Amino acid sequence: MLITGEELSKHNSRDDCWVSIDGKVYDVTKFLPQHPGGEKILYDCGGRDCTNEFFELHRLDVLWKYQSKLLVGELVGVKSIYNKPLSALSLIPYTEIPAFQGFESPYYKDSHRKFQIAMRNLMASHFPPNKVESMAVAGRDPSKQLWLKLGEAGFHAANVGPGRHIGVYTPALGGVGAETYDYFHEMIQKFEVYRLGSPGLSDALLVGNNVGLPPVIYFETLDKDLMKRVIRQVCLGQERICLAVTEPWAGSDVANIRTTAVMSDCGQFYVVNGIKKWITGGMPAKYFTTALRTGPRKLSFLLITGTLEVW
Repeated sequence: MLITGEELSKHNSRDDCWVSIDGKVYDVTKFLPQHPGGEKILYDCGGRDCTNEFFELHRLDVLWKYQSKLLVGELVGVKSIYNKPLSALSLIPYTEIPAFQGFESPYYKDSHRKFQIAMRNLMASHFPPNKVESMAVAGRDPSKQLWLKLGEAGFHAANVGPGRHIGVYTPALGGVGAETYDYFHEMIQKFEVYRLGSPGLSDALLVGNNVGLPPVIYFETLDKDLMKRVIRQVCLGQERICLAVTEPWAGSDVANIRTTAVMSDCGQFYVVNGIKKWITGGMPAKYFTTALRTGPRKLSFLLITGTLEVW
Protein backbone atom coordinates (compact mmCIF):
# COMPACT_ATOMS: atom_id res chain seq x y z
CA MET A 1 0.00 0.00 0.00
CA LEU A 2 1.27 3.48 -0.91
CA ILE A 3 1.04 6.03 1.89
CA THR A 4 1.42 9.78 1.46
CA GLY A 5 3.28 12.00 3.88
CA GLU A 6 0.00 13.69 4.75
CA GLU A 7 -1.62 10.36 5.67
CA LEU A 8 1.43 9.38 7.73
CA SER A 9 1.28 12.62 9.72
CA LYS A 10 -2.24 11.76 10.99
CA HIS A 11 -0.94 8.74 12.89
CA ASN A 12 1.05 10.63 15.50
CA SER A 13 -0.40 9.69 18.87
CA ARG A 14 0.22 7.05 21.49
CA ASP A 15 -3.03 5.30 20.50
CA ASP A 16 -2.36 5.49 16.77
CA CYS A 17 1.34 5.55 16.00
CA TRP A 18 2.91 5.06 12.57
CA VAL A 19 6.55 5.74 11.71
CA SER A 20 8.48 5.77 8.46
CA ILE A 21 11.91 4.16 8.26
CA ASP A 22 13.88 4.07 5.03
CA GLY A 23 10.82 4.62 2.84
CA LYS A 24 8.62 2.04 4.52
CA VAL A 25 5.78 2.73 6.98
CA TYR A 26 5.26 0.71 10.16
CA ASP A 27 2.30 0.65 12.54
CA VAL A 28 4.01 0.47 15.95
CA THR A 29 0.93 1.20 18.09
CA LYS A 30 0.69 -2.25 19.64
CA PHE A 31 4.48 -2.56 19.72
CA LEU A 32 4.98 0.51 21.94
CA PRO A 33 4.84 -1.38 25.29
CA GLN A 34 7.34 -3.93 23.97
CA HIS A 35 9.94 -1.43 22.75
CA PRO A 36 13.18 -2.10 24.67
CA GLY A 37 14.01 1.62 24.75
CA GLY A 38 10.65 2.56 26.23
CA GLU A 39 7.44 3.89 24.67
CA LYS A 40 8.25 7.58 24.59
CA ILE A 41 11.31 7.40 22.37
CA LEU A 42 9.16 5.61 19.81
CA TYR A 43 5.88 7.57 19.92
CA ASP A 44 7.85 10.83 19.80
CA CYS A 45 8.63 9.78 16.20
CA GLY A 46 4.96 9.10 15.41
CA GLY A 47 3.62 10.48 12.15
CA ARG A 48 6.97 11.23 10.55
CA ASP A 49 10.15 9.81 9.04
CA CYS A 50 12.60 8.64 11.71
CA THR A 51 15.22 6.92 9.58
CA ASN A 52 18.14 8.78 11.16
CA GLU A 53 16.94 8.15 14.72
CA PHE A 54 16.42 4.45 13.96
CA PHE A 55 19.89 3.79 12.55
CA GLU A 56 21.53 5.70 15.39
CA LEU A 57 20.19 3.05 17.78
CA HIS A 58 19.48 -0.13 15.77
CA ARG A 59 20.88 -2.56 13.26
CA LEU A 60 19.08 -3.20 9.99
CA ASP A 61 18.30 -6.73 11.24
CA VAL A 62 15.69 -5.22 13.59
CA LEU A 63 13.58 -4.17 10.59
CA TRP A 64 13.75 -7.65 9.10
CA LYS A 65 12.78 -9.15 12.45
CA TYR A 66 9.54 -7.17 12.82
CA GLN A 67 8.73 -6.30 9.22
CA SER A 68 6.16 -9.05 8.67
CA LYS A 69 4.23 -7.95 11.77
CA LEU A 70 4.43 -4.15 11.59
CA LEU A 71 4.80 -3.11 7.93
CA VAL A 72 1.74 -1.35 6.50
CA GLY A 73 3.05 0.19 3.27
CA GLU A 74 5.57 2.38 1.48
CA LEU A 75 5.95 6.13 1.70
CA VAL A 76 5.20 7.94 -1.57
CA GLY A 77 8.20 9.62 -3.17
CA VAL A 78 10.84 7.99 -0.92
CA LYS A 79 13.14 5.22 -2.17
CA SER A 80 14.51 2.58 0.18
CA ILE A 81 18.29 2.86 0.52
CA TYR A 82 19.14 0.30 3.19
CA ASN A 83 16.30 -2.20 3.46
CA LYS A 84 16.95 -4.25 0.34
CA PRO A 85 17.36 -7.98 -0.31
CA LEU A 86 20.87 -9.27 0.24
CA SER A 87 21.88 -9.93 -3.34
CA ALA A 88 25.60 -9.47 -2.75
CA LEU A 89 28.17 -9.48 0.02
CA SER A 90 28.69 -6.50 2.27
CA LEU A 91 31.23 -3.81 1.36
CA ILE A 92 31.66 -2.75 4.99
CA PRO A 93 35.32 -3.44 5.92
CA TYR A 94 36.02 -6.68 7.80
CA THR A 95 32.41 -7.89 7.68
CA GLU A 96 33.21 -10.56 5.09
CA ILE A 97 36.08 -12.89 4.22
CA PRO A 98 38.95 -10.52 3.30
CA ALA A 99 39.43 -12.26 -0.06
CA PHE A 100 35.98 -10.99 -1.08
CA GLN A 101 36.92 -7.40 -0.21
CA GLY A 102 39.97 -6.97 -2.38
CA PHE A 103 42.68 -8.88 -0.49
CA GLU A 104 44.72 -11.55 -2.26
CA SER A 105 44.16 -15.18 -1.29
CA PRO A 106 45.48 -18.45 -2.74
CA TYR A 107 42.42 -20.30 -1.41
CA TYR A 108 39.28 -18.35 -2.25
CA LYS A 109 38.10 -18.15 -5.84
CA ASP A 110 35.06 -16.83 -7.66
CA SER A 111 33.22 -20.10 -6.98
CA HIS A 112 33.52 -19.40 -3.25
CA ARG A 113 32.03 -15.94 -3.66
CA LYS A 114 29.11 -17.30 -5.69
CA PHE A 115 28.58 -20.07 -3.17
CA GLN A 116 28.50 -17.64 -0.25
CA ILE A 117 25.93 -15.42 -1.96
CA ALA A 118 23.78 -18.46 -2.74
CA MET A 119 24.02 -19.66 0.87
CA ARG A 120 23.18 -16.22 2.28
CA ASN A 121 20.14 -15.89 0.05
CA LEU A 122 19.01 -19.41 0.96
CA MET A 123 19.21 -18.67 4.69
CA ALA A 124 17.49 -15.29 4.27
CA SER A 125 14.59 -16.83 2.33
CA HIS A 126 13.88 -19.65 4.80
CA PHE A 127 15.04 -18.17 8.10
CA PRO A 128 14.04 -14.50 8.55
CA PRO A 129 15.00 -13.15 12.02
CA ASN A 130 11.48 -13.36 13.48
CA LYS A 131 11.22 -17.02 12.46
CA VAL A 132 14.65 -17.86 13.87
CA GLU A 133 13.71 -16.30 17.20
CA SER A 134 10.36 -18.10 17.42
CA MET A 135 11.96 -21.46 16.57
CA ALA A 136 14.69 -20.93 19.16
CA VAL A 137 12.30 -19.87 21.94
CA ALA A 138 9.92 -22.74 21.23
CA GLY A 139 12.75 -25.26 20.87
CA ARG A 140 11.18 -26.24 17.55
CA ASP A 141 13.02 -28.50 15.11
CA PRO A 142 12.95 -27.57 11.40
CA SER A 143 9.82 -29.04 9.84
CA LYS A 144 9.90 -31.94 7.40
CA GLN A 145 8.70 -29.60 4.63
CA LEU A 146 11.52 -27.13 5.33
CA TRP A 147 14.05 -29.97 5.53
CA LEU A 148 12.97 -31.16 2.07
CA LYS A 149 13.23 -27.63 0.62
CA LEU A 150 16.79 -27.33 1.92
CA GLY A 151 17.54 -30.71 0.36
CA GLU A 152 16.15 -29.59 -3.00
CA ALA A 153 18.48 -26.58 -2.89
CA GLY A 154 21.55 -28.77 -2.36
CA PHE A 155 22.06 -27.70 1.26
CA HIS A 156 22.34 -31.18 2.80
CA ALA A 157 24.73 -32.45 0.15
CA ALA A 158 26.99 -29.42 0.68
CA ASN A 159 26.94 -30.04 4.43
CA VAL A 160 29.10 -33.18 4.34
CA GLY A 161 32.16 -31.91 2.50
CA PRO A 162 33.58 -32.55 -0.97
CA GLY A 163 32.80 -35.78 -2.74
CA ARG A 164 30.98 -37.60 -5.49
CA HIS A 165 27.61 -36.94 -3.81
CA ILE A 166 27.67 -33.21 -4.74
CA GLY A 167 25.20 -32.39 -7.51
CA VAL A 168 24.09 -36.01 -8.02
CA TYR A 169 20.72 -36.16 -6.29
CA THR A 170 20.00 -32.42 -6.17
CA PRO A 171 21.32 -29.36 -8.01
CA ALA A 172 24.72 -28.21 -6.77
CA LEU A 173 24.23 -25.28 -4.39
CA GLY A 174 25.41 -22.07 -6.00
CA GLY A 175 26.26 -24.02 -9.14
CA VAL A 176 29.43 -25.38 -7.51
CA GLY A 177 29.79 -28.99 -8.68
CA ALA A 178 31.71 -31.94 -7.24
CA GLU A 179 34.82 -31.16 -9.30
CA THR A 180 35.06 -27.67 -7.74
CA TYR A 181 33.57 -28.01 -4.26
CA ASP A 182 36.19 -28.05 -1.48
CA TYR A 183 36.39 -27.65 2.29
CA PHE A 184 36.49 -23.85 1.97
CA HIS A 185 33.03 -24.00 0.41
CA GLU A 186 31.85 -26.15 3.30
CA MET A 187 33.38 -23.72 5.80
CA ILE A 188 31.49 -20.86 4.14
CA GLN A 189 28.28 -22.83 4.56
CA LYS A 190 28.93 -23.07 8.31
CA PHE A 191 29.65 -19.32 8.49
CA GLU A 192 26.33 -18.51 6.88
CA VAL A 193 24.27 -20.89 8.99
CA TYR A 194 25.73 -19.63 12.27
CA ARG A 195 25.04 -16.04 11.17
CA LEU A 196 21.42 -16.86 12.03
CA GLY A 197 22.36 -16.10 15.63
CA SER A 198 20.79 -19.21 17.13
CA PRO A 199 23.39 -21.89 17.94
CA GLY A 200 20.73 -24.48 18.75
CA LEU A 201 18.96 -24.06 15.41
CA SER A 202 22.26 -23.95 13.52
CA ASP A 203 23.40 -27.18 15.20
CA ALA A 204 20.07 -28.80 14.27
CA LEU A 205 20.56 -27.82 10.63
CA LEU A 206 24.15 -29.00 10.37
CA VAL A 207 25.60 -31.34 12.95
CA GLY A 208 23.69 -34.62 12.67
CA ASN A 209 24.14 -35.09 8.93
CA ASN A 210 27.61 -33.55 8.97
CA VAL A 211 29.09 -36.19 11.28
CA GLY A 212 26.76 -39.11 10.54
CA LEU A 213 26.87 -39.32 6.74
CA PRO A 214 30.63 -39.13 5.88
CA PRO A 215 31.33 -42.64 7.27
CA VAL A 216 28.59 -43.96 4.97
CA ILE A 217 30.06 -42.11 1.98
CA TYR A 218 33.68 -43.12 2.53
CA PHE A 219 33.57 -46.59 4.19
CA GLU A 220 33.67 -48.95 1.24
CA THR A 221 32.70 -52.01 3.31
CA LEU A 222 29.03 -51.04 3.25
CA ASP A 223 26.57 -52.73 0.95
CA LYS A 224 26.66 -50.56 -2.19
CA ASP A 225 22.89 -50.43 -2.72
CA LEU A 226 22.33 -49.54 0.94
CA MET A 227 25.04 -46.90 0.79
CA LYS A 228 23.51 -45.23 -2.28
CA ARG A 229 20.02 -45.33 -0.77
CA VAL A 230 21.11 -43.71 2.49
CA ILE A 231 23.20 -41.03 0.75
CA ARG A 232 20.35 -40.20 -1.64
CA GLN A 233 17.72 -39.98 1.10
CA VAL A 234 19.87 -37.81 3.36
CA CYS A 235 20.97 -35.47 0.55
CA LEU A 236 17.36 -35.01 -0.59
CA GLY A 237 16.21 -34.36 2.97
CA GLN A 238 13.90 -37.39 2.99
CA GLU A 239 15.68 -38.86 6.02
CA ARG A 240 18.19 -37.71 8.62
CA ILE A 241 21.27 -39.37 10.04
CA CYS A 242 23.45 -38.89 13.12
CA LEU A 243 26.66 -40.21 14.69
CA ALA A 244 26.12 -42.29 17.85
CA VAL A 245 29.44 -42.44 19.71
CA THR A 246 29.02 -40.77 23.11
CA GLU A 247 28.08 -42.89 26.14
CA PRO A 248 27.20 -41.96 29.74
CA TRP A 249 30.35 -43.52 31.25
CA ALA A 250 32.75 -42.88 28.39
CA GLY A 251 31.67 -39.47 27.12
CA SER A 252 33.34 -39.03 23.75
CA ASP A 253 36.35 -41.12 24.79
CA VAL A 254 35.93 -43.59 21.95
CA ALA A 255 38.57 -46.00 23.28
CA ASN A 256 36.42 -46.67 26.34
CA ILE A 257 32.98 -47.21 24.82
CA ARG A 258 31.08 -50.27 26.04
CA THR A 259 28.36 -50.78 23.44
CA THR A 260 28.84 -54.15 21.76
CA ALA A 261 27.79 -55.81 18.51
CA VAL A 262 27.83 -59.62 18.47
CA MET A 263 27.11 -61.68 15.38
CA SER A 264 23.97 -63.79 15.73
CA ASP A 265 24.15 -67.59 15.59
CA CYS A 266 22.68 -67.57 12.08
CA GLY A 267 25.46 -65.26 10.89
CA GLN A 268 23.07 -62.75 9.29
CA PHE A 269 22.66 -60.10 11.97
CA TYR A 270 24.51 -58.15 14.63
CA VAL A 271 22.92 -58.04 18.08
CA VAL A 272 23.70 -54.62 19.59
CA ASN A 273 23.67 -53.92 23.33
CA GLY A 274 24.57 -50.67 25.06
CA ILE A 275 23.57 -47.09 25.74
CA LYS A 276 24.28 -43.99 23.68
CA LYS A 277 23.60 -40.49 25.03
CA TRP A 278 23.85 -36.81 23.99
CA ILE A 279 23.59 -37.68 20.30
CA THR A 280 23.21 -34.47 18.29
CA GLY A 281 20.44 -34.92 15.74
CA GLY A 282 19.43 -38.27 17.23
CA MET A 283 15.78 -37.47 17.95
CA PRO A 284 14.63 -37.00 14.31
CA ALA A 285 17.17 -39.39 12.74
CA LYS A 286 16.29 -42.62 10.96
CA TYR A 287 19.91 -43.74 10.49
CA PHE A 288 22.54 -44.04 13.23
CA THR A 289 26.21 -44.44 12.34
CA THR A 290 27.12 -46.21 15.58
CA ALA A 291 30.52 -46.76 17.20
CA LEU A 292 30.68 -50.08 19.07
CA ARG A 293 32.87 -53.00 20.00
CA THR A 294 32.95 -56.08 17.80
CA GLY A 295 35.69 -57.67 19.90
CA PRO A 296 37.65 -57.10 23.13
CA ARG A 297 40.12 -54.77 21.42
CA LYS A 298 38.26 -54.00 18.21
CA LEU A 299 36.17 -50.88 17.46
CA SER A 300 33.81 -50.74 14.48
CA PHE A 301 31.09 -48.59 12.97
CA LEU A 302 27.70 -50.09 12.28
CA LEU A 303 24.86 -48.38 10.39
CA ILE A 304 21.65 -48.89 12.35
CA THR A 305 18.20 -48.13 10.96
CA GLY A 306 15.30 -47.49 13.26
CA THR A 307 13.53 -45.10 15.58
CA LEU A 308 15.18 -43.70 18.69
CA GLU A 309 13.75 -45.01 21.95
CA VAL A 310 13.72 -42.30 24.64
CA TRP A 311 14.25 -43.41 28.25
